[in-house]
Amino acid sequence: MQKLHTPQSTFPRFFHLVFASLFFGLISINMAHSQCKLNSQTYPTAFFGNTNLFTLSNGSIISNIPASTVKQVAIAIQKCQMDSNTWLEATFSLEINPSSANYVEAYFHCDSSRQNGWIIRLGDTDDDIQLILLKKGAAQIILKGAKGYFNRTKSNITLRVVKQPEQIIVLYKDSAWEKFQCLGAGIDTMSYLQSYHGWGISQSGSSAAGKHKVEQWYIGPPRPDRTPPQLTNILWIQPNIARLQFSEPLQIPEQQQFICNYNAADSIAAINSRIIIAKFPKVYCNQFNTVHCQNLLDTAHNVSAHLQDSGIAECNTPIYFNQIIFTEIMVDPTPQVGYLPNAQYIEIYNTTDTAKWLHTLSLLDPQTSCALPKYLLPPKAFLVLHDTPDSAFNYLKKKAIRINNLPHLNIDGDEILLMYTRDTIHQLTYSDKWYHPLYKGGGYALEKTDLTCGCINDFNWHSNHDLGGTPGETNSTPLPWPSPRSVNAKSEPPKSRIIEHRWRTKQMLEIKCNVSPERFDVSVRPPQPSPKLILIPNSGDTLKTTFVHNINNGWLFHIDSNEPVEAKAIIINAKDCAHRSLIDTHFQVFTSTYSPQPKELQFNEIMFNASDGSVDFIELVNTCDKAIQLQGLELLIDNDQQITQRILLCNEQKNLYPNQIICFSSDPYTLAKTYNPERYTFHKYCSTFPNLSASGAGLQLAMNNSPNIIDIMQYHESMHHSLLIETKGVSLEKNHPTAPSSSPPFWFSASSTIGFSTPAESNSQQINLRTATIKNKKCFSLLNTVLGPNSRGNAENTNTLMLSFQMPQPGYILTAGIYNLHGGLMGMPIYQALIGKEGVLPIPIQMLNGTLSNGNYILHIDAFHREADICTQNLRWIYMNP
Repeated sequence: MQKLHTPQSTFPRFFHLVFASLFFGLISINMAHSQCKLNSQTYPTAFFGNTNLFTLSNGSIISNIPASTVKQVAIAIQKCQMDSNTWLEATFSLEINPSSANYVEAYFHCDSSRQNGWIIRLGDTDDDIQLILLKKGAAQIILKGAKGYFNRTKSNITLRVVKQPEQIIVLYKDSAWEKFQCLGAGIDTMSYLQSYHGWGISQSGSSAAGKHKVEQWYIGPPRPDRTPPQLTNILWIQPNIARLQFSEPLQIPEQQQFICNYNAADSIAAINSRIIIAKFPKVYCNQFNTVHCQNLLDTAHNVSAHLQDSGIAECNTPIYFNQIIFTEIMVDPTPQVGYLPNAQYIEIYNTTDTAKWLHTLSLLDPQTSCALPKYLLPPKAFLVLHDTPDSAFNYLKKKAIRINNLPHLNIDGDEILLMYTRDTIHQLTYSDKWYHPLYKGGGYALEKTDLTCGCINDFNWHSNHDLGGTPGETNSTPLPWPSPRSVNAKSEPPKSRIIEHRWRTKQMLEIKCNVSPERFDVSVRPPQPSPKLILIPNSGDTLKTTFVHNINNGWLFHIDSNEPVEAKAIIINAKDCAHRSLIDTHFQVFTSTYSPQPKELQFNEIMFNASDGSVDFIELVNTCDKAIQLQGLELLIDNDQQITQRILLCNEQKNLYPNQIICFSSDPYTLAKTYNPERYTFHKYCSTFPNLSASGAGLQLAMNNSPNIIDIMQYHESMHHSLLIETKGVSLEKNHPTAPSSSPPFWFSASSTIGFSTPAESNSQQINLRTATIKNKKCFSLLNTVLGPNSRGNAENTNTLMLSFQMPQPGYILTAGIYNLHGGLMGMPIYQALIGKEGVLPIPIQMLNGTLSNGNYILHIDAFHREADICTQNLRWIYMNP
């Protein structure tokens, strides 16, 4: 441990003797009869000279000598009767580089005409300090030193001139120094009855005007130190190391004299006699920690029994994805609503349980960027960022800070990001479509709805509807969105789902989600389970798969195969960035996509006379068993007496899998918000989508200006149900995906129970064509074709197949058995039942050995009726056990 050491003096022994005799002499000799200080009571009433050229402000004298090319001199003199023991202590601040025409003087024990006495000159030709003796107007330099000290544009110096019988000592100290230095000592034979003291300024040129200041002025008896040391500042320079600064030099302390959090310092070290570095064993990061100092002595043996001060022990706070998020933005503050100022602002929120330093973050939009200030954001706390110069946000106190160059928020939409070095912490791409229809037009902020889903923005923001906004406070509750549906069963933000897959190489498969995937935190113990993909090809055995890493909006897997395969797939342990489990985790993997052929992509629903505030749309369905590529898909519109209009529906890669539907419109967000946000993934934006004719038109689907027509339909307002009084806002639905689109009998008005429209949803008027042609169709089908533990790890429905049946007549006796693809019986005839004409029958799976490996299996069914044909059918299903 380092301890304080008394620095060795550089003064000659002569000066030590002089100082010793001076100190003891000052104590023993009669003290001065009075003292003269500089304050509002004494200045200017107690001074004479050019007092009009000086101003007293906040206890300091500031020169007001006008600028001139001619050398000017201004003085201020005060009469202060003293005895033979006198101190002059004064502090001068100069913002010029002195010269022979620009310098400052202090007058000490002079007569009224300054013909006799002492002058201390600061500056002049050598930028030094001089002690000058005046006798009958003649000047003699007694001391001269500190050459070059004033050769700078700014200086702050304190003089201490000590006079006693027959001797005078001049000390000086820069504001950055700890101790005084001695200019020297001289013999003093001047009479102490000369009682005029003051200062003078010699000035030439405009650059020196107003650049002189007298910050302290004291004439009086010696002032022995009777003040104990004070702890003036504490600074935590490392998480467990504090820098303690004291008001004056200390005697050597011990480490036990410094205590923090009930623990004495491990060690201390002295930077100088006023600054101690102390290392403590226990400190709380990014919190105020108090240091207690006991029985400290200064060099005059004054003791402070107890000192204490607090400071924040700063620790690094790395910031990771989604830990600081945007929670409110005021984009258009005009007109003002409630108490909010007419200014843009951005609110951020700390989602973690620990405080975070913000100066490591940058805020960006596509045009500008700015660094956040040094601010410790407490856990679960809001902070408002603004660039308003007035006091508009002062009512928020520490919950709001001003930032210069804060990005300007565009009214119709923009993108803002929070960056930590090169990592994106949070990203917000907002739109003016997020405002509630009743609260558009300015004055209302956009607020995040669910802060636990910080990374999710779509359908997770709403407009304020009360006082305009809630800056620095908990966000408001959203109002219901206007909807024709009587029951609002929307889930916002919607659950995340698998939307597509792509073979990057022959062995690398990308699985994509509609939002960012969960980020893996290596600090979590035990480690988070990585996503797992189970892949069972149509040909048989399960393929080995290995998780590689996350990708943008998805995951990358290595497949142990020589080439892409078509297979049944299930993904487990896959979550979105809000740590929510996915839906649609069972899906079919395809090797490639194809351009749709005629009747493989069909019209399924059309809105051609949308309600006010809504938009027209068309809905398409993939009716084949292949993955379709929609890039280049066009809509052809034929109106009477008009040229055929070609609309490019999809200008980018988009896969549509078997039985999936997709809805094209000019405003997918509003459509999904109005009807069902859960289906937003199946909406597609088309910037050129037109307002369809409300009376009727012909529609065709084609690819890339191809003459081949994929599907065709003719709609007319007369196709709506005859009992509908108003058809505005009512869509036409096809009652079965594979029904011919060109046949009007298959088109019906959407049901009133679902709000007269089902964009990107199953149609409300759909029928089962299989039941309509039962004689030509199979009798049985499986409602669930994949068995095994679900993605949440429980075992519900792991051993039961749900068999749907539609029989020619009731009274069939059904027998079922399980076989592998090689024809081997996997269990005894496992089920016999008497069934009715139609319904759903649960089939429990009972194995001979009690186990079942992953793979494809056959459910063989025999149905006997004494008065009808025997019905025999094989149904394929898959068992997946992670």
